Amino acid sequence: MMRGLRLVEIEERHVVELGEYITEVRLAAELAAEAVAIEAWHGKNPYSDFLLKHQRRPDPDQASTIGRLIGARA
Repeated sequence: MMRGLRLVEIEERHVVELGEYITEVRLAAELAAEAVAIEAWHGKNPYSDFLLKHQRRPDPDQASTIGRLIGARA
């Protein structure tokens, strides 16, 4: 999900709202760094691929499927 900056006009002044956007960017960067670290230690795998592609952690069902895929490869 890509979010942009929002320009808001308040009494003829323009304000750019950054808070939510900056938080999303920081979280995406943290997950990308985690995925890179996982790949450095364990090699490329479905979990690191998921983090990089979706920029979020998998829900329980997705995590279960990823766990089975990783277990089948071991």
